[in-house]
Amino acid sequence: MLMTFDRTAGGFKRDYFLLKLERQKVLFLPLTWTIVHPIEDDSPLRGKTQADLHELQAEVIIMVKAWDETFSQTVHQRFSYHYGEIVWNARFAPAFAVNEEGDMVLDVNRVGAFVEINGSAGTATPLSAYSGQLSVSAVPEAGTYLLLLAGLGMVCLAARYRKIA
Repeated sequence: MLMTFDRTAGGFKRDYFLLKLERQKVLFLPLTWTIVHPIEDDSPLRGKTQADLHELQAEVIIMVKAWDETFSQTVHQRFSYHYGEIVWNARFAPAFAVNEEGDMVLDVNRVGAFVEINGSAGTATPLSAYSGQLSVSAVPEAGTYLLLLAGLGMVCLAARYRKIA
């Protein structure tokens, strides 16, 4: 989502634009993924420069919804990138490689690293350092409690029938 503040005659107007993504859903995360918004004719970013994003006080908001298999519940995470945190004329550097044994190795220190298009290297600020990051605690959904109660009921029934027999 792109959020902007547009100056109007009476002050500021806040606008929100949903950004169309190449993939709306990722079901499996074996490696790192880059979320891509193609800048096409209908994109709110089409033709915008660094100065334009500064004037609009643009902010890209990313909301992630995932399933935590350990606790069997949905987890939500939000990230916010202000216009000044966007790296121009760069691409992400690979964070993984294949070692001598043929195994895939992820270098967590390279997650977020980028290479400028003109060839010079740099590193991005880790996600944990952004002031706009907001961690949301996982809250079990109603279905999780229902499954818990159903399981507890089955255990109680099994115990009761064992007592009778």
